[in-house]
Amino acid sequence: MTTADKVLEAWRLRTNKPIRQRGDYWRGPSPLRGDSDSTGFVLHIRDDEHGAWKDFVSGRSGSLYTLARELGVDLPTASPTADTKRGYDGLADYAQAHGVSADVFEAAGWQDTTHMNRSAISFPTANGRRYRFTDGNSPAYINEPGYTPCWYGLKRAVDMATKDSLPLVLCNGEASTVVAQHYGIPACAITSGEKRLPDSLLAELTTAWAGDVLLAYDCDDTGRRVAGEVQAQLEGSKVIDLAMDNHGDLADFCRLWGKDALGELMRRGRKVKAAAVVVEEQADDYMALLDGTDTIQGKPLLVPFVSWHTLKGFAHIINPGKLAAIVAASGGGKSSMLETIADKYIQQGEGGIWYGPEWTAAEMFARRVQRYGGATLTQVELHKLFIRDLVANVPDDKVTGEVLKPDVLAESKRIARTIQQWPGRMEYYQAQHHLEPLLETMGRGIEKRRESGEAVTFAVFDYAQILQPQEASKSDNVYEFAIGLIKQFVQDYYLVGIVGSQITKSASDESKSGGDIEAHNAQWLREDKFNLFVTLRLEYGDDVYGKKVRTNRGVINVAKNSTGLTGTRKMIADFSRLTWKDESWQ
Repeated sequence: MTTADKVLEAWRLRTNKPIRQRGDYWRGPSPLRGDSDSTGFVLHIRDDEHGAWKDFVSGRSGSLYTLARELGVDLPTASPTADTKRGYDGLADYAQAHGVSADVFEAAGWQDTTHMNRSAISFPTANGRRYRFTDGNSPAYINEPGYTPCWYGLKRAVDMATKDSLPLVLCNGEASTVVAQHYGIPACAITSGEKRLPDSLLAELTTAWAGDVLLAYDCDDTGRRVAGEVQAQLEGSKVIDLAMDNHGDLADFCRLWGKDALGELMRRGRKVKAAAVVVEEQADDYMALLDGTDTIQGKPLLVPFVSWHTLKGFAHIINPGKLAAIVAASGGGKSSMLETIADKYIQQGEGGIWYGPEWTAAEMFARRVQRYGGATLTQVELHKLFIRDLVANVPDDKVTGEVLKPDVLAESKRIARTIQQWPGRMEYYQAQHHLEPLLETMGRGIEKRRESGEAVTFAVFDYAQILQPQEASKSDNVYEFAIGLIKQFVQDYYLVGIVGSQITKSASDESKSGGDIEAHNAQWLREDKFNLFVTLRLEYGDDVYGKKVRTNRGVINVAKNSTGLTGTRKMIADFSRLTWKDESWQ
């Protein structure tokens, strides 16, 4: 039985009232509340292993798997997959970790050897031998000199798919290819890592195979991202969710399902909706949404600045999976605007994640207290210095810092307690060396928060110029490459994405005189990467000496709005409180 079947059976056993089905949606009394006699519990089953539920009485919600756990239903991934990124005692141990005997790999030309004075397994590919070291040290793989990536197992996979009238399966890694083919799955992979298909290998694939393609990449953020990129390269291909933990790959899937692996993989392929969804399915989803029974994670969010709403479209409502950009000069109030937006969302019960290079989580909280009338961050830092010296018994004449005045201290504590009661929660992340592992960490955090019933609906990245992708090539615009990764991330996790971007110093200087921010920003990020593209320019005036000075007035320009109007709106900042609001002035 599938997880969906087991959940429905457990639900029926827990209630003596009928459960009503309409399409993929099931409604009835809550199986989680013994006193439930309403029909306020809704389960949406997307496929046998995926879905979402919501109890409209208690307000709780979660995924199909979280419901299964609460009902005591066993999950296919209840036992974690093995971490195969470790050391091995030769080929036999390596094969066993991948769920097969050594002769399966030996039949594919794999053999124990020693290479560069390290124990290893060697195996042939079209462009030379590759070596998988087994001592547990880095690097795990190495190639012969001059090696270039190539297809592994493609010819045999095409022959298998043609003979048995099956779709071709693309996966990650030579080991998964060997194991999958052993179980009758026509799988193949490109050598030297998980990535989008190079043009030459894409051409080789489309020349060798013109049929359907299933994409069964690893069950981590990299695998999901690569699956999306390859799907965009191969029209009509389908991404298969193997429904395993972050160590899971196609070899683990075969180990789990055994002789049923081929049938289960093909069944999942048939369950994936094609790009051209039939009208009946669209209508069912649409009506479920209107009925309030669509419980998929993610929802549209209103932009908290009312003056933007007259522009409609994404200047009014931003849907999950969409990206908004807010571009400003350095010191132009961009971070304060992002913080203002995030605060409004948290106050209304939305959960979010924040990535920024400048402030720690503690400093961000202090800035939030400052925003609502408490001590400033500078005052807090000076107070910390004073307390440190006081605790250390520093003589009075040598104490540094400055203690907060009693009224400021009391008000700051009151505001902190108020903020603590806000229904939403923000999780902060600081700069990491590369963007890909950062997004992977964020994804794991989101999944844990959602499993506990928390709504996580938005992500803020402040700011784009510090996002350094690991896999961008020299020919890529690294910032646009990074934005592509973020866009895939917010799509994968049903998040509203908001990205800050900073223009160059020379452009900042020019903007003080009313220069065109959009033109200067083009060297960083193009408007076509976003659904909503907003620039923020501060007004500058002349002081008594003729020097340009910053005012608290700003003009936002909606330069791109995917589904609505573009135009300008005036705003006003309170820089002492790090916040923005709608305002008009003469």
